[in-house]
Amino acid sequence: MIAEGLVKAGARVYVSSRTVAACEETVATLSQYGECVAFLSDVATLDGCQQLADEFASREDHLNIHAVPIIVGGNHDEIKLFTSFNPLLVETKFSVPVSIKDSEQYERYSRFDSGMFRTRAVDELGGCCAMRRAERLDVSF
Repeated sequence: MIAEGLVKAGARVYVSSRTVAACEETVATLSQYGECVAFLSDVATLDGCQQLADEFASREDHLNIHAVPIIVGGNHDEIKLFTSFNPLLVETKFSVPVSIKDSEQYERYSRFDSGMFRTRAVDELGGCCAMRRAERLDVSF
């Protein structure tokens, strides 16, 4: 988990979720390693993004440009959007998805692609940042 690597490296980590349970679980898990704060927010909407930004601003009086926040993440919904255009999995009419051919296969593809995204785009980046922070090197991409 990217947040765990950052907390262990000494970073103050802010996380957000759409559910109270996910926020509480994440804070309970990560707080044993360092400082973790959770915000209840739905960043899939513009209002949710503004709410998250306002909540963050209410807790921080300045932003150190040498400690820029990293915002990463994803969920299965984004992958399912792309999967919905796979002609092997979905019936289309005039290039518009209208029905899923096999829901179990569709879910398997979505879970696999979500796992690959998380591994390549989230976990590896978090591990890289945590290692560089631990070595006191600048992180640049």
